[in-house]
Amino acid sequence: MTQDLEGCEIGVLMSDEHGHVIGRIADEPAVVQLLDRISLAPGFQYGETQVGTNAIGTALANARPSGVIQAEHFAEALVGMASAANPITGPDGGLVGTISLACDGSHATPLALGLVRRAARDIEQRLRADCSATERALREEFATAQRRTSGPLILLSPTTTLTNPAAAALLQTADREQLSDLMTPVLTGGRPAPQQLQLIDGSPLAIRCKSVRDGDRVIGALIWLQPMPNRVADGTTIDETMPPSGLMSLTAAERTVAELVSEGLTSRAVAQRLALSPSSVHSHLRRVFTKLGVRSRVELARTFERSTAKARTFAAFDETRRRIEHDLQDGLQQRLARLGLSLGLARTSVPPERSELTDELSKVAEGLVEATECLRKIYRGVYPATLSDKGLRPAIQALTRSSTIPVELDLRVDERLPQPVEIGAYYIVFEALTHATKHAKASVIHISAALSEEFLDVTVRDDGIGGADLNDSELTGLTDRVEAMDAAMRLVSPPGAGTLMQIKVPVKAPVKAPVKAPVKAPVEVPVNAGRPARGAAPPSTAGQAEGHPKPGQSVNIR
Repeated sequence: MTQDLEGCEIGVLMSDEHGHVIGRIADEPAVVQLLDRISLAPGFQYGETQVGTNAIGTALANARPSGVIQAEHFAEALVGMASAANPITGPDGGLVGTISLACDGSHATPLALGLVRRAARDIEQRLRADCSATERALREEFATAQRRTSGPLILLSPTTTLTNPAAAALLQTADREQLSDLMTPVLTGGRPAPQQLQLIDGSPLAIRCKSVRDGDRVIGALIWLQPMPNRVADGTTIDETMPPSGLMSLTAAERTVAELVSEGLTSRAVAQRLALSPSSVHSHLRRVFTKLGVRSRVELARTFERSTAKARTFAAFDETRRRIEHDLQDGLQQRLARLGLSLGLARTSVPPERSELTDELSKVAEGLVEATECLRKIYRGVYPATLSDKGLRPAIQALTRSSTIPVELDLRVDERLPQPVEIGAYYIVFEALTHATKHAKASVIHISAALSEEFLDVTVRDDGIGGADLNDSELTGLTDRVEAMDAAMRLVSPPGAGTLMQIKVPVKAPVKAPVKAPVKAPVEVPVNAGRPARGAAPPSTAGQAEGHPKPGQSVNIR
């Protein structure tokens, strides 16, 4: 890779699994000076918890390639940089470090991610080169599966056990031994794989397996784990409290800071606007990034933009539904009613000797009545009048009467809610009920709704075949509406164990912290953007004066 970059003002860096920089290649003096200025050198730590969003730390935190350009960096001192990093996976499936490229933002290239991906793959292949052919096949199969899933994943063979970070955090040593005992007959005797695993702490897991073969010989098994909802003796699902998440988990101050940053304001401008210190703004932003699961200001802006756009789309869609319902009911239905009256008058004026004409008019009248009833069903499906007239509880009750599967209701919503909340909650229940009816093969569906001071909690669960996935195209509308309402959603649907869907909807508009009028900008106070590894020595003034930081000293970016 260094040959490919010859003549380019780009530095190549290696780090360990904790973000410590352990190696650097930079031939151009300008690059050396640039990297030294921000202490991107061996001995310094660039983990995400120390420096915020940066390619090395973010690649390690998310276990996937990361490219961060200029303003996407969390620390203002790094805003002028561009970097790309790819995590490196060891033979056991765990992260061992990263390889990354860094340069001035004006020299950023879209080829950087491709270069570090290729380099990381070459390093991983060399790390596996000493393994046997069977071990290499197992590790390559595990690496392929790991790139396609973020949930707990394990590979078991008679000689090897590989786990991804999610599985390592979920399973204790005793759980791994138990799983190995369960899978041994599957690997050696070809028996069917178990569908469930009971952890030491009592939590049940659903198991999905895939054999890894070398020709006709089974050499191992890939195992995907999924938490299952707890069950009581009669098989019903126990609802668990779902804490707020996403945008509705932000406090008033955090949301205000996040919205200003998403509009393009720098941390200094936000601090000036809100009369806060820069450190307070940084603190709020760190919590916002953690709660929303974003890695940069650009992703934060996209989150707000996506939520706002979807909210506008659904508001317009619901208004169009309401208008169509109004036009059908007050327009077309009234015309059909007048036609029915005219037809009745025409039938009474038919002479007695024209009985065949009277019969024909009676058939037309019956068809007109059927058409009117079909029209009522259509406009009630387009937009339920009960919802706007009586509220959410009667509307859901009316909705479930037409279900082909028995529905048990527990609706503790007696008061009227804001119209967007009622409309959104109704269609969430409608789409969840429709999906369960079409795919769950359930004998009963339970729907509950409970209203608290700040949230409406809606739960839809069934005892069907499970296996529902939020990535299903038929659930896209539901997930989009949840996101448009700044709501949170949880889906638990292990195969053969039913489906639990929980939605938490905020019933109040988000409160914003007061924004003060702009004042004269205060004197800029330097902010530490990075911290050294634990136990590192204090900074050396002499070393910094020479432009060459000493290994182990703290990173103090100004």
